[in-house]
Amino acid sequence: MPDSSEKKRPFYRRLDVYVLVVIVIAAIVWLFLLRQSGEAAETVAIVYIDNKEVARIDLIASAPQDFVFAERPAVKLHRDEEGKIAFVESDCPDRVCIDTGKIHLPYQDAACLPNMMVVSVVSRDKLETGEANELDLVR
Repeated sequence: MPDSSEKKRPFYRRLDVYVLVVIVIAAIVWLFLLRQSGEAAETVAIVYIDNKEVARIDLIASAPQDFVFAERPAVKLHRDEEGKIAFVESDCPDRVCIDTGKIHLPYQDAACLPNMMVVSVVSRDKLETGEANELDLVR
């Protein structure tokens, strides 16, 4: 039997709390910096249909504009006044592309797989230096 003079060990120690607080603060700072760096960069949406680049759309704050491509007339993209782009119409059965919502940060992608259409956001700097990734869509 345990001796009554023994202390019960706490579920966590003071050091555990300090480590947890440091991790949470570091995560918040990292997310804030990541978001700031993405918003500061000028971005371009590259539209791919059947694994071929068909358009580059500047994501700048300007008048709203709709984009329809001859290769996929049933699919419509919309760039809003904040410079964000999204699928707004599609003839695909699941409509996941529309549910993806607005994208605007580098490395964000939206895809309409039944229509073999992908919108990928890249920073203008990466595009000019040739560091933007090539899309590889296989059917």
